Amino acid sequence: MRSRMVKEKCRKPVPYGFKISKDVIAVKDSDTIKRAARVLTGKNIGAVIVKSDGVMTGILSERDIVQRVVDKGLDPAAILVKEIMTRNVITVDIAEGLNKIHDELKRIHFRHLPVVKKGRVIGIVSNRDLMYLRKLKLRS
Repeated sequence: MRSRMVKEKCRKPVPYGFKISKDVIAVKDSDTIKRAARVLTGKNIGAVIVKSDGVMTGILSERDIVQRVVDKGLDPAAILVKEIMTRNVITVDIAEGLNKIHDELKRIHFRHLPVVKKGRVIGIVSNRDLMYLRKLKLRS
């Protein structure tokens, strides 16, 4: 059991290209923050897409939960995702390439950015993913 935990902690970040799939992890806007937090920790991720009727309506991050719920002493089981999520989601198209995605993350000062392909969300890229990709690029 212990060696399994060590292996989990020592894993290197995976470039966003490997995270993009048809199974984008999402929560419903009507879910509680407690449920959303369980999804984040269960999947070991920092942000999730928020959907209503199958359509992206926002994004929710660990930071949102800490700043808007925990820090204010609110009950995560009583607050709904739609009450604290970021509604005006900025996305980036995968066709724009790594440099454009990196520039957009720097410009907006968010740590996670939904990636779309032909208008459909196909994944989320994080600052960590981009740092890892740039590091690989520099080694090449």
